[in-house]
Amino acid sequence: MATITITLNFQPYAVPTGKSNTFNMTPNNLLRSGYSQSNYRRRLQKEASGNMFDSGYYLTLQALSDMGLWQTETPLFLYLEEKVVYDVEFGFKRMTKDEDNATAGLKPILDGVAKALGVDDKRFKRGDVSMTRAKEEYTQITLTW
Repeated sequence: MATITITLNFQPYAVPTGKSNTFNMTPNNLLRSGYSQSNYRRRLQKEASGNMFDSGYYLTLQALSDMGLWQTETPLFLYLEEKVVYDVEFGFKRMTKDEDNATAGLKPILDGVAKALGVDDKRFKRGDVSMTRAKEEYTQITLTW
């Protein structure tokens, strides 16, 4: 069994987009703001989604490199029939978050992780989700196969 853990220093609720801007990528926020889509808001959403994808992609490549696997090698999980189970831990300053909404907001990150692993993200199966009180907000994803 192999395990990869990646830790991001942001939440889907506050994805960095620029010098001091953040964007909420959770589905509830995107639905609420759907009627007021300005060009500025669409640009922020696209930039936040790209930042999430890139973070998932590069952190996964770094984790693979730390394991001694390189992108040019074919990892063992490409040939396995089993699902890649991912567990998520969110660290919040305040604990008033919706678990389903928070994990649904991870979609761009998981797309980046899947690309780095060379698999389709439909092989991912959500495992445990935990939310803890922390001084700094973070998202930690642990993949096991």
